[in-house]
Amino acid sequence: MAVLALAAGAVPAADGEAIYNRACKKCHRIGLEDSPVAGDKAAWAPLLEKGMATLYQSVIEGKGSMEPRANKPDLTDEELRAAVDYMVDLVK
Repeated sequence: MAVLALAAGAVPAADGEAIYNRACKKCHRIGLEDSPVAGDKAAWAPLLEKGMATLYQSVIEGKGSMEPRANKPDLTDEELRAAVDYMVDLVK
């Protein structure tokens, strides 16, 4: 059995799906409060046209009824970006 060792000080990449399930799924699974449903290409298309930087900024700073940091202040910017990347990958 192979074991993957991390270099000293290395941090594993954020798990976008796990972060989505923890912080985003409640709203983005059903479109609560006008949030774009995860996997809905039509809902995400206009958001993607604005670029990834804008999507990241929206979740970090909050937008509409979504609280800053998706109301999970303990999440890092990297974790929040990973969750956005996960949802974007669902519509590609």
